[in-house]
Amino acid sequence: MSTYCTKSQIEDIFGATSIADFADIDNDESAVTIAARIARAIAVASEQVDDAMRRSVYTLPLTSSADATPLVIVDIAAKLAGCWLYEARGIENFQGQPVNQLATVKETALKDLAEIAAGTRRIDAL
Repeated sequence: MSTYCTKSQIEDIFGATSIADFADIDNDESAVTIAARIARAIAVASEQVDDAMRRSVYTLPLTSSADATPLVIVDIAAKLAGCWLYEARGIENFQGQPVNQLATVKETALKDLAEIAAGTRRIDAL
């Protein structure tokens, strides 16, 4: 399986502090656990991208003619990974009601991915 984003690309979107907080699921500040959670989020997001693209016109893993992952795919994967980390922490507001502050980010990433898979939006990939 290919990975479509890196830790630093996720941090570029959500911030390094937020990603560390999202990944620290046990609130123990364990660098090993945080790194493992981020790696898992990247793997999950990359698999989501591959799953969506399996029946598209593109060949997996998604790469451009320059042998790089198309930037839009990097962005989608990074957003999905960040949302996965955030959602794993549990979602509540101060009144105990479920509120996902990143729901729009995730919905937009999944919509963009669906459009690419359906061919209504094209990317620079083989």
